[in-house]
Amino acid sequence: MERYLSTYPVLAAMIRTVARHPDRAATERLGELAARLTALRQLGLQLAGALDQGEAPVRLAAGLKLAGTRFEKDVVETARYVLDVCEGDAEAHRLLVDGLAVVPGASIRGGSSEVLYTVISRAELPR
Repeated sequence: MERYLSTYPVLAAMIRTVARHPDRAATERLGELAARLTALRQLGLQLAGALDQGEAPVRLAAGLKLAGTRFEKDVVETARYVLDVCEGDAEAHRLLVDGLAVVPGASIRGGSSEVLYTVISRAELPR
């Protein structure tokens, strides 16, 4: 459920970088990512609760996976920006490289994004 956390080390490194070298735009971008991470976590908790109740929340699971995939891509893009405008250390650069390697697989882990769009659209159709 929380596979979107595979880029969390990149996000954490960017937060440390901006804390050392403040930049307003970078701070705003990281704040937006932090808010989205909180929302993803809440969706994950809703999904876990539904599963515990014996439900099959297909639409919620597909939506969470799609939002998580977009989040991972945005973390990497934000990291590129942060490292461009702030002085990132070697560790931050290494984590960005790791993130760049992880993100392409995000769109197929747990189902390709295209298939999940179909799952969501079918769940919305009247029965």
